[in-house]
Amino acid sequence: MTKIPNDYNQSKMGLLICTQKIDRKDPVLGFFCNWVESLAKKFEKITVVCLHQGENNLPANVVVLPLVQEETNNPGIKLFSQGRRIIRFYKFIWQARNNYDVVFVHMNSEYIILGSLFWRIWRKGTALWYNHAQGNIRAKIAARVSNKIFCTSTDSFMAKYKKTRIMPVGVDVEKFKPSETIRRRRNSILFLGRIAPIKKLDLLIEALHLLKSRGVSFTASIYGNPTAADENYYLDLKKSVRTAGLEREVSFYVGIPNYQTPAIYASHDIFVNLSPDGLYDKTIFEAMAAGNLVISAHSNLRSKIDPRLMLEERNSKKLAAVLETVLNLDDKDRVGLRNDLRYYVVQYHDLEILANRLEQELSSLT
Repeated sequence: MTKIPNDYNQSKMGLLICTQKIDRKDPVLGFFCNWVESLAKKFEKITVVCLHQGENNLPANVVVLPLVQEETNNPGIKLFSQGRRIIRFYKFIWQARNNYDVVFVHMNSEYIILGSLFWRIWRKGTALWYNHAQGNIRAKIAARVSNKIFCTSTDSFMAKYKKTRIMPVGVDVEKFKPSETIRRRRNSILFLGRIAPIKKLDLLIEALHLLKSRGVSFTASIYGNPTAADENYYLDLKKSVRTAGLEREVSFYVGIPNYQTPAIYASHDIFVNLSPDGLYDKTIFEAMAAGNLVISAHSNLRSKIDPRLMLEERNSKKLAAVLETVLNLDDKDRVGLRNDLRYYVVQYHDLEILANRLEQELSSLT
């Protein structure tokens, strides 16, 4: 465990965090360890109830309580384990009730639904971070019983509620920054994130095929893993690359831990994100902070970044045109755009800014 320096301005409040995973090696959720570490500077005590616990090095004022001890694929044991997890959840929030004043649930609306009645009786304010583009009946119930809701995009499913606060994305700009030692490969294109149909990687491959047919020189790297449900989509992407004759240009890599991604961003020239408007991927802002030229179609970025980097429509022809424009930029333009993108993240989406906002919003619930 790391120690908290004495000069940190900590609140005397205790915080309960409920989340899916505490594991710095996780390719998708590893970043959340950084969030907890930043919040540990703001709160006297933090208790984290999570589904899974992996490798972490959290400060001494953070206690992690995992709900899952062992994984199993046996249906009968799995059903029993789900019941046991719920019992453990109630046990944890009860035993720790004197150590927290407010509750912060990250993404998993189930926690809010399970605990809301007890937290209301115990007078614990609740806040839900929910940043999905769409929401189901559980999300609607969780929104109703939460005291506050946080999301980063005005197009998020939760943005419509009066109790919702639009928050900074939360990128550690000291970790995600241009590297002085890693060479950035010119005209290298990067996708990094979860492999899923909603990410529109099929459009990226179609656009790369168009670029190659025009004689444009590039390389492309795709980092990420699919879920079991999206495995066929992943296989289809690889087949599309072979069919289009892009094997020499496009490379697939497995997902890597968040703490290893700064080096990947730093070695690439252009980052592409095609997620829908309600899905404000944090990788967009990590890439900006790391010095990538970021191409995105997200409506929230209009007027925030240079229009040459904005994709007005999510289709392969439009994407190929934007990519070709960016690939042909001269060095002066590239440097200016990289500086502007990093400045935007530093000013509005730094992790320290998010931690301060969360402290302010959560403290107001007591």
